Amino acid sequence: MSRHPRNWLITSIERGLGRALAQAALARGDRVVGTTRDGRSELDDPALECLALDITDEARVHAVVNAAQHRHGRIDVLVNNAGHGLLGAVEETSESETRQIFETNFFGPLSLCQAALPLLREQRSGHIVNVSSVAGLAPMAGSGLYAAAKSALEALSLSLAQELRPLGIHVTLVEPGTFRKDFTVSGAVRRSRQRIADYQ
Repeated sequence: MSRHPRNWLITSIERGLGRALAQAALARGDRVVGTTRDGRSELDDPALECLALDITDEARVHAVVNAAQHRHGRIDVLVNNAGHGLLGAVEETSESETRQIFETNFFGPLSLCQAALPLLREQRSGHIVNVSSVAGLAPMAGSGLYAAAKSALEALSLSLAQELRPLGIHVTLVEPGTFRKDFTVSGAVRRSRQRIADYQ
């Protein structure tokens, strides 16, 4: 039985899980619109289009979703993969660092969901994959604000799944633990600027 190629929109395909998902989708004959911050990708495939996206830029989020839908006529799978880590005790973490982690790890995925949902509802089909973290389930010392942002994404995803089930749209929440990635090399994990000796 033949299958129609699926159309994926995957954020942050330059490394790690996003890159692996894009490669897997392309290998099975699907089409991918992927995003990176600069709009460039080392993946070379005619079924891949790479667009520039800062996930905290709401206007750009809508433009990317519209471009993905326009390119293939529909979006079958949206993967909210973009994000970054933040290490530091709760007391050490500034308000600006806290707002930044929530902008990237919660409000960015929220914007993408809200931008894509009118298209998915019209299709009466689709799949949203939100990449959280085991930290959203089991926070640890030194990553409280990162865990808080991921916990917020967890709650959002659980409610969203219930809202969308009657419309034929699915939501999957991915909660990876530690896996091999180049986070430290790429700067995807940041450290709070303030250091308090008692927490060292």
